[in-house]
Amino acid sequence: SARALEVMMEPGDCLYIPPYWWHRIETLSPQHASPTAPEPPTASTQCSLALSVVSPSAEEARLASAYWTPLPFSQTSLKAKPSALVQVRSIAVQSFLVHLLSRLGRSPRSFAQTLRLSRFAALFPESGLSTLRRTSAGASGAESSGADCFAQDAVASEKVRKGLPQKAIATAAKQIAALIDVQELSGEGKRGRQGGVG
Repeated sequence: SARALEVMMEPGDCLYIPPYWWHRIETLSPQHASPTAPEPPTASTQCSLALSVVSPSAEEARLASAYWTPLPFSQTSLKAKPSALVQVRSIAVQSFLVHLLSRLGRSPRSFAQTLRLSRFAALFPESGLSTLRRTSAGASGAESSGADCFAQDAVASEKVRKGLPQKAIATAAKQIAALIDVQELSGEGKRGRQGGVG
């Protein structure tokens, strides 16, 4: 559904490119030079210079703060044995995402579906995920805990969940949610500035 826009720029032109817009620049050969150029191109005028200016935005600053917010997922914070660290950390991340997404008014399932469709569906089609699920299944046909984030063993998962630093996880989720403006991230709010000069 995306539509490409093409802009022919002349000397002195300035083009504003909104944040998160993919763009590429192509320098045209002399025979495609602008018909309004004061002189035909010569060997000494066949070069061009483009200057891009990226201005930090309030959105970018908040997202950077959110990105660098310490998360309680270290082995020390989780008080996990090395052999159980992957399982404990996976369940801690699940808990954190539920806290974060609920504060942002999103359901984890809806968020996961949107993320998959917008970022990964082209790289990992459903047929590929089905293959992964089948190859990771055990002799009984059940998927392994590594493929489904330990959902198969609900009793063990609940035991791990009860031992997590839930206050620290909830606090981190609250801090990050406060830094994120959902309207801006969805494109409904103000955008930062990014411009290019050709």
